[in-house]
Formats: sequence, structure tokens, C-alpha cells
Amino acid sequence: MNYSRIFTHYGHTLTLLELDSHRNGISGERFYVARIRWQAKDGQDCGEMLVTHFPNYDDEGNERSGGPIRTAVLSLDILRRPEGATVEFGVNSWRPELMHDAVIEFTRRGLETYKLKRQPCAERGEPGGAR
Repeated sequence: MNYSRIFTHYGHTLTLLELDSHRNGISGERFYVARIRWQAKDGQDCGEMLVTHFPNYDDEGNERSGGPIRTAVLSLDILRRPEGATVEFGVNSWRPELMHDAVIEFTRRGLETYKLKRQPCAERGEPGGAR
């Protein structure tokens, strides 16, 4: 099994920073969230991206390849701007294909490998967390 955090695709280098699976409530569909650093094929650092991926499933509920791309990509660097964050289309919108392929590959390599060992929000003195 390849546990590398680096994925090279069409000359772009994607470095996985964090990956985990989520679910909206007890009956919600599972999805993946990743933080990925993107270096374009021309060498430009495109920054840190937040990638949300909803897998496609077969009739038995198993993840499957193919089907529509259900992946959203936002720049965390734009969301962290001191002058104001935005999710405006055309400003913080990115084609999903590259990140979609990376998240699929990283989940195939083994999700548990990439999880960061973090304390629960309450232990860090932060609000939030599953309720």
C-alpha cells in the first residue's frame, strides 16, 4: 500500500495535509473532507485548498468509480484573508477534477493513515464538535 502524502497528476503536485470522513447526522451520506496544498505544473504555489468530496455508490451502497464528479474546492488562503473572506463564484471557485482524482487516490491508499491525532474541541478549549 502506498501511503505517500504526495499525488502528482498532469504535472501538478498535490500534498495531502489532512483527510477524514464525515457524515451529516446518523442517516446522512458519508463524505470526505481534505486539506491539500497545490503546486501547479508551472511551479506556482496555488495555496491550501479545502476539498469536499461526496462519493458515488453502487446499488449495494459500496463506493464506486465513475459517475458525476461531486467534489467542491475552496481556497483556504482566500477564506483566511484579513481583508475579507469570500466564497464568491469566480473569486474562490476552482475546477474540481484535479482535486477529485487526488481525494479518490488518497482514500484508496487508506484513510486511517492520513488522520491527524487531535484532541477533541473541548480539550483544546474550542467550541464545536459533534453533538
